[in-house]
Amino acid sequence: MTVLVPGAGYKVESPLLYWPAEQLRDRGWQVQAIRWTDDDEPGDDPHGFAARAVQQAFAEFPHADHRLIVAKSFGTFSIPWAEEAQVPAIWLTPILTDDVIRRTLAETSNPDLLIGGSKDKSWATAALSETAPTFVDILDANHSLEVPND
Repeated sequence: MTVLVPGAGYKVESPLLYWPAEQLRDRGWQVQAIRWTDDDEPGDDPHGFAARAVQQAFAEFPHADHRLIVAKSFGTFSIPWAEEAQVPAIWLTPILTDDVIRRTLAETSNPDLLIGGSKDKSWATAALSETAPTFVDILDANHSLEVPND
């Protein structure tokens, strides 16, 4: 089972989440999408907010053989939960400027994949541990992983 976790202003129907979801479905994965509403407010605890949403999504399918998270931007605040629950993930434009996320990724044992753009201010890969997950750095890409004039 895969849980899709959107960004704050980036819906699960947007390309960076839509296409991976389609590929996973084509390969037999159950895909559960989280959708934020206007009433959803993380308050002072974005990590807890994202973690509760992901945990609830997985709880709806407790007997899944395999689990995976595909998250964009704000959704990557669930990284500490994923590490603790040992759920591997694909983190799209993770918020690497967040101390909790950086510390978790420096110590992770999950075979995660992180994808970001060199022109994204939240893609701060310098000084991360060499044992951190696999990184894909898209040259000149912004926070939407778009490259100007490409």
